Amino acid sequence: MISPEIALEWLAMDQMDESAYRKRFFAIVCGGACALLVLVLAFVKGALSPRELSFAALILWIVMFVSLFLLIRARRRSAEVLRTKQIASGVPVDTLERDRCATNIRSMKQLIGVFALLLVFAVLETNGYATLPRAVGIACDLFFMIACTLSLIRSRKRLKELTAGSATAPERVD
Repeated sequence: MISPEIALEWLAMDQMDESAYRKRFFAIVCGGACALLVLVLAFVKGALSPRELSFAALILWIVMFVSLFLLIRARRRSAEVLRTKQIASGVPVDTLERDRCATNIRSMKQLIGVFALLLVFAVLETNGYATLPRAVGIACDLFFMIACTLSLIRSRKRLKELTAGSATAPERVD
């Protein structure tokens, strides 16, 4: 019988698929940043009024958001199809859940680190400015950090339950 780890590696998303996803994500983000740079340069040269710049930037951000949303949704759908194939091929659901929890834990740790860096940078950069906008920004950042922390705690608890359940479960003989 094939071990679950080998089956996971064999059925996992190709490096090409993952790299294609990352390239598309990077292209959308960099393309949007370049377009915004062109808009700012046009504004500086006097070709755009402040109202035109704000309208164009708003349209740009909406297009970027929709593009990223569609890309992420397509990736999620392909992950669901992959999970269905893995379950159909005999990979235990607990193994898939442990893998999902471990991935979620890693992602949440990275997000918490990014939000912490953003918080520190924002506090240092806005030193001496009005207090209310700073407080609102800090509150929003802390809200996202707390949400990520709660998700991290839930994932760790779920992983511990899955690990404890698989350790106490009797061996299945085929």
